[in-house]
Amino acid sequence: MSEDFSPFQTAQKESHCGPCSLSYGLFILGINATQTEVAKASGASLWTRYRKGLNESLLKKAANHYGVTLVEVLEAHKEKGGDYLKTVKSHLAKGYPVVWATYDGGHWEALLGLDEKTGRIIECDPDADEDDDPLFHKMSDAEFLKRSWCDFDEDDEDGDDDDEEPSQYYALLVTPKDARAPSFRLTNDLLLLHNRGSGEELRIMIKDIHEIVSPLPQSDGKSVSFESLEDIISENAWNWVAYDSDVESVSEVRQQYKDYIIVAQAMGLRGIPDNTKSIAGFSSVMGSLLTTFIWNDGDLEGAD
Repeated sequence: MSEDFSPFQTAQKESHCGPCSLSYGLFILGINATQTEVAKASGASLWTRYRKGLNESLLKKAANHYGVTLVEVLEAHKEKGGDYLKTVKSHLAKGYPVVWATYDGGHWEALLGLDEKTGRIIECDPDADEDDDPLFHKMSDAEFLKRSWCDFDEDDEDGDDDDEEPSQYYALLVTPKDARAPSFRLTNDLLLLHNRGSGEELRIMIKDIHEIVSPLPQSDGKSVSFESLEDIISENAWNWVAYDSDVESVSEVRQQYKDYIIVAQAMGLRGIPDNTKSIAGFSSVMGSLLTTFIWNDGDLEGAD
């Protein structure tokens, strides 16, 4: 797994579960902000940020700084968990993330989407054990509800629970004020790519694809699939510079092109407009990217 492939692989700093989870959600929206930047945007003191952690009010203030609203979902009746589940999954189905209260309200995690086949909730815990826990966990509805219930009915050590909140389900729906669409979705192929790693960071690949595809002339809805261009683009890039590279075969170049396809499809793209200018333009720029990949011996990040 490439440690630098995406921000989802960045573990939380001390008491930063809220800012880290929100930074994951912002990334889904195409907003790049580290957990440290998110925490600072809350206006909280260093002591609060690194010792106490951010509550929902401070997280809302931080989100507002990035043009995002955190919409509360609170259900104090355990028997109405189905309604809470429906609200959260409806938001996730639109591609928007959720900052989720779990462990009896003592920890924030990020919910980043729904599995495209099973509908299970995709969870990313910023405090997960890097060696023992998967980067993404897919929860059944039953598991989600069990872990969602924040039980505040137990008395504290002195027997006084007057200051405690009522037991509840609680989450914050990450909602952009400008109604922007999510930058991408966590498709199953993209989840697997996180495990395998790639020659470039996810944020750069998204930026590359957007800059390549957006200017292409349209063709009345007709398109050419990315897969159909794999041979000519990969072979041309390989033939151009293979003699002066440590990349062992064209198969490595093909794999990098396939990684770009995975990211493009996660962005909702299936191909490019079916016209000569679009095909030539896409092939030329993508070929240049792959040539850079070869020149840097299989590492796009090594480019100056």
